[in-house]
Amino acid sequence: MVPVDAGAVGDQDKAEGSSSARGALNILLPPDLTVWREARRMVSDRNLRVEDLATCCAQDPAIVIELLRGANAMYFSAGRPPITVTHTAIVRLGSDVVAEILDKVAERPGIKDRDVLRQLEIQRSRCRRTSIVSKIFAEALVKALGDDCQTAGLFLRLGDMLAVAHLRKKYLDIVEQCKPSQIQYRLSTDHRFDTEKINVSYLQRSGVPELVLFAVDRDSISRTADRAIMKPIVMAAGELVDAFDHDKMDKIEPGRKIPPKSAIRMLGLSDEMYLRVFERCSDYLRASQQIDAQKKLVGSLEELEQADAQSAYEYVEPQPDQALDSEIQNILESTEDSDLGDSDGWGEESVVDDRPARNQENLSPDKASLSQEVIEDFKLADDKKTIARVEEKIEITPPPQMRTSGANKMLTSVITMFDECDSSEDLLAQLLQRLINEGPFEK
Repeated sequence: MVPVDAGAVGDQDKAEGSSSARGALNILLPPDLTVWREARRMVSDRNLRVEDLATCCAQDPAIVIELLRGANAMYFSAGRPPITVTHTAIVRLGSDVVAEILDKVAERPGIKDRDVLRQLEIQRSRCRRTSIVSKIFAEALVKALGDDCQTAGLFLRLGDMLAVAHLRKKYLDIVEQCKPSQIQYRLSTDHRFDTEKINVSYLQRSGVPELVLFAVDRDSISRTADRAIMKPIVMAAGELVDAFDHDKMDKIEPGRKIPPKSAIRMLGLSDEMYLRVFERCSDYLRASQQIDAQKKLVGSLEELEQADAQSAYEYVEPQPDQALDSEIQNILESTEDSDLGDSDGWGEESVVDDRPARNQENLSPDKASLSQEVIEDFKLADDKKTIARVEEKIEITPPPQMRTSGANKMLTSVITMFDECDSSEDLLAQLLQRLINEGPFEK
């Protein structure tokens, strides 16, 4: 399959007279290199749990879309209810099909421009953080829908990723000229690119179920009452992530009056519950910020540039360390004439005699002298030195005198306890028991 370049598709649609935004619906978003490699490694390991693989794949919207598309296809669904979470999709597809999907995602062309790739990874990070914050909100309100809210939160900012991948240099110009709050307006006015509408259309064409899609569409309504809470949860998560990125967390922190139109206010959280949720989200976002700073959001760009020209995401099996392999080879060569049984050194009768005299006879003269030098290096400087080290006597300091007789008695009993106990566990148990029974403490 020949990969379709996103920019080429956009130029072709523009040449045919279609709108600029329509070309974004044909974009094949490249996966996160780190997430893809880890997922590809995990899917080949039969001993790993499905939960671990699902947690890894759920970090990248490009991978999750393909898993949901495959799991909800007619061949696998067969009239069964649609799948909305990554874990269930992996279970329905199976490891072999998941591996094929990951390999097809790897065929997508990567973005070579550093600045464009950096912006794409920034938006991908927003998708990932919004998904986790959505799950934190859901666990406080409706825990049964936690995974569904995480999936919907992962797709909330997907339209921004499409804008970066489609407009590229034009998007960079807007970022340099405008404040973050003005980017959406400039995209809409200058390029007729409504990120929210493009996002919904893209997810519809990708086969994402309506049970998840309605949560990212402001104009849609849930068909089931029990899932209606998903939309305000996802919107509140997006609002909190935006406030963190724009250094406006103080405006929505607990104890402050939240704006009437805020999605967080629509959740109806109590002050105590919102405080716990706010602290958890803040801790996670700060930790995620530190991780992104260490990675610099394009930490694997050098690997992209050095990868094979056919596919920047080609799966490479781990190779042994060359220095270690060379050292092992030298050891094998130096002992090839030793008493090792079979020539390959792994026969059933392979025995290594640890007696230096016998091994010394089997070595060649040059190797024997080399082995002798090695043995000499490990000898002590004076073989006749058999006197043990002189141990210095430790002076025991007498215990201090306390003011009262009860205190002196308590101190003496504790000192005696150190000499009588055989282990630290026994010492700790007796010390606690004595402090409670004889001391002034109750617990």
